[in-house]
Amino acid sequence: MKRMVFAVILVLVFVSCSNETSALPSEMPDDFDFSLHFGYGSNNELNTFEDTFTKDLIENGQETTDMILTDAEKSIIYEKMRDANVLDVADHTQGSPCMDPHPTYDLTLQARGETYSQVWDTSCTSRHTERWETFMDFLYQEIIEPKPEYQKLPKAVGGYD
Repeated sequence: MKRMVFAVILVLVFVSCSNETSALPSEMPDDFDFSLHFGYGSNNELNTFEDTFTKDLIENGQETTDMILTDAEKSIIYEKMRDANVLDVADHTQGSPCMDPHPTYDLTLQARGETYSQVWDTSCTSRHTERWETFMDFLYQEIIEPKPEYQKLPKAVGGYD
């Protein structure tokens, strides 16, 4: 009997640890907006509050352009942020950097009247940061880069050591 109770408790512990849930509601709220600074030094920014995108031009500073996301794009971004447990990523990235330079992130997110702010980096790899980096690849390649506004921005000059 003790073994059975222990086994049930063990299963419940494993199930509760593996079922990560997002603090964000399942449906995208009408007031969903965000400002995401990202990249080396967090010098890029996608800002849906102001409908702008700022590109890091490295040696040539930064340039900002208008960038309005459609409701469909925002909905997809919301779902992917939710799937990546965006509000939980920062809690799993503490400690000394594993590599330099490394991307850093500064997110301000509004949903259902709440404002959330998170700052983190992905210098060390974890399953949380891997999910986030997958989201970032999607965001940059599928949402930002194809936009005509982005295409008109100058190319970055230089690089990071």
